[in-house]
Amino acid sequence: MTDSKLKAFISKDSTRARTFVSELFKKAPWYIELRGAPEAAEKSKVVHTQAPKQISKQHEVIVEKPKKSEEVDSFAQARIKLNPLSDIESMGQSKSESFSFEHDFYGFLSSISKEWSQDSISGSDAFDKSVEVLFLGLDTIDEDFIPETAPFSLLESSQDLLGKMIMAMGLKEGQFVRAPLIKIGDPYENFIQTITHFKPRVVIPLGATATNIALKKKLKLSNVHGQISGQSVTVNSEDFTFNICPLFHPELLEINPNMKRAAWIDMQKVMTFLSE
Repeated sequence: MTDSKLKAFISKDSTRARTFVSELFKKAPWYIELRGAPEAAEKSKVVHTQAPKQISKQHEVIVEKPKKSEEVDSFAQARIKLNPLSDIESMGQSKSESFSFEHDFYGFLSSISKEWSQDSISGSDAFDKSVEVLFLGLDTIDEDFIPETAPFSLLESSQDLLGKMIMAMGLKEGQFVRAPLIKIGDPYENFIQTITHFKPRVVIPLGATATNIALKKKLKLSNVHGQISGQSVTVNSEDFTFNICPLFHPELLEINPNMKRAAWIDMQKVMTFLSE
């Protein structure tokens, strides 16, 4: 990743410039404006330890100490050297399940809300058969409130923390999709409906709730974040295979900025996986 991309990710400028994207989504309940990133305490070494059941040794992460002249937050300190990058622990391949859905993805959307359609998906014109990454669960949709437009987006944005994370990963419009966690009906089946349409190589569930639904297991996010596991399903006789890598929810990273370092390491694991 170039320094310019990293700087775009870690920029502390919290000025809320009025852009097309910000104006388009400013009234949406799932749209979170960037509040700025607080500075993290300067540390030069972090020991990242996985749970004993997943990993038997410690991974030492060396963080270059930023120069005093640099305005940085904890993501700037994440100019790290993984030891090694290829040493990614996998949670294994889950047993394939079969599903039969009456409607395609757009039929599924209209079953949630008659106003949800392809035209209501931001950046749908940039979508071309599949994406590299699907970010699941920045927001949650339930029967208490259903937004007027389908809260999916394939557009770049620097207006919130997740948008900056996506930009730092080098993902461009059409290579990713931000998808909500839909808890109307069966959340897992809703997730599979989304998978069959966007066909991502990697799914990044954001936070514990999205992770437990995507993995169909109740797990502590602190034990599984950053671990890549395979999953396969059969939908209407068609096979779909994808990988899952849980990540801390951006809201948690805003509240606990020191956790951004761990999130950055997890993101680099995904970037390395996609480059292979």
